Amino acid sequence: ELKEFIDVAHAHGMKVLVDYVAHHIHQEHPLFKQKPEWFTPLILPDGSKNTERWDDYRLTTWFDDFMPTFNYFKPEVVDALTDTAMYWFHHYPVDGFRHDATKHIPDAFWRSLTLKMKQQILIPTADAGKMRNMYQIGETYGSAELIGSYLGSGLLDAQFDFNMYDAAVNAFKGNRGMNQLANTLTDSRKWYGSHHLMGNISGNQDKPRIMSLLDGSLKEGENTKQAGWDREIQINDSLGYARLLNMMAFNMIIPGVPVIYYG
Repeated sequence: ELKEFIDVAHAHGMKVLVDYVAHHIHQEHPLFKQKPEWFTPLILPDGSKNTERWDDYRLTTWFDDFMPTFNYFKPEVVDALTDTAMYWFHHYPVDGFRHDATKHIPDAFWRSLTLKMKQQILIPTADAGKMRNMYQIGETYGSAELIGSYLGSGLLDAQFDFNMYDAAVNAFKGNRGMNQLANTLTDSRKWYGSHHLMGNISGNQDKPRIMSLLDGSLKEGENTKQAGWDREIQINDSLGYARLLNMMAFNMIIPGVPVIYYG
């Protein structure tokens, strides 16, 4: 079914990316039981939990108690998990990856994976007179410098530009954030270039729906995830649609690849 899906997409000029999570698995996964030494410790030397330590233990943190994190400081783990990722390229005509939690995975994984993609997929098809395009886009929250550190010919092609997203939401909500948006755009060009493949997003699975932000249904400073549990959020102001059109137009004319999130 997946092959048929990809074939139909290709027939319509569309590319298909696999959403790949290399950072963690569930505690009930057989691999965690077979190879516990392949994962980072849940308890740190000071006795505290290594969960949601986004900055001080960025490359080893668990996302939750039941989600063990792979230890990519071990070469055998890098080799095994990059081979696992390559499975999708060897068995399906996929066009690339959307990578989860990029900044929480050491460089060794990204360099090994990209090298294998080029050596095993790109170069052999080129030698045969064909070129199989590949595109890798990652997900990182942080400074432009941190986001950009995962980009390059031996790393990823792109990442989602969350800084641009935050600035655009603030500006198009009518919060007089145009100066911030202009500065963010200048910063983006500085770090990624005037012509790049970064993803200009209008939302993602970790963000509230863009309409709920632009029309004021969600309040400034509100815990948006909790709001989704506590009340039924409805569109309150049709002005939000005009704001959304402006934001989408902006995403489509600045450098980068516009990413239209569903819903």
